[in-house]
Amino acid sequence: MQASIFIRFPDQQPELLITETKDIIARTGTTRVPSVYASGPINLSIFSDILALLPLSQEAEITVEGPFFDCDVATRFVVPASVSPPRGKNLAIDCHVNEHFDCKILQTLSAPHISIYEDAHPDFIDVWKKACKILTQRDYQRYDLYHFAQAGYESRHQQGLLNFDNYLGVGPDAHGRFLKDGFYYATETYANASRWAVRVQDQGNGLQHMVALTTPEILAQALSLGLHRTEGFNQSLCHKAIGKSIEAALPQDRLEALYNEGLLVFNDNTLKPTLEGLFKITSMVEFLLKD
Repeated sequence: MQASIFIRFPDQQPELLITETKDIIARTGTTRVPSVYASGPINLSIFSDILALLPLSQEAEITVEGPFFDCDVATRFVVPASVSPPRGKNLAIDCHVNEHFDCKILQTLSAPHISIYEDAHPDFIDVWKKACKILTQRDYQRYDLYHFAQAGYESRHQQGLLNFDNYLGVGPDAHGRFLKDGFYYATETYANASRWAVRVQDQGNGLQHMVALTTPEILAQALSLGLHRTEGFNQSLCHKAIGKSIEAALPQDRLEALYNEGLLVFNDNTLKPTLEGLFKITSMVEFLLKD
């Protein structure tokens, strides 16, 4: 199985991440890891040991979230499989749009990957539209609702999530989703770091929940992710998730209602939200899949 990995470092006992990583790789039968995303108070020595355990692909993408290298932004690296802890310049910047955010800063940022996240701004949609205009003029392309990149600098980890690929969660309050033996499983570790540590010491992993998703749950996740992508929710993604076409998976009368409201379009066998619909994806998915 191929799966990306998300690692959340705890404040204490980070060495237990090694134990949990071994457990989840063995339990899921993961044989290839195309990307690793690490966050929290990262211990470089432990991180290096974890990377050495993983069956990384030859050009695995390693994302290390700040503060790191004296910065307060996410930092992304592409490194070979024989990696030690990554070294290099910042390749990604996360902008959290609050009431103090000024779009002018986007004209000066040099990182080839920029993310724009809402942070309690009353006019976020207007700010987002301005950000799109500025970044487009600077040769950034939006590849999902919140992420912009220059050509070749799209986050492989983020694209994997959007494409409904497998991912595994390691560390406290880490989530995962993967296909195994014909079932999609969703996992969640204990959010409380102390409870997570006790569980890892006793069982080898910090799992609080591991459940097989129902078909409606799988479709809801895949549809939401697909509508966030600039390429939309297409037949390929629908078949990948539940083995059905869009026409067979979603009620035509409800789709027509969203088309008529100007929130959704269906072209070239692909569902895409309109500009107005982009910020109503959650409510549209709920409407399409409600009982």
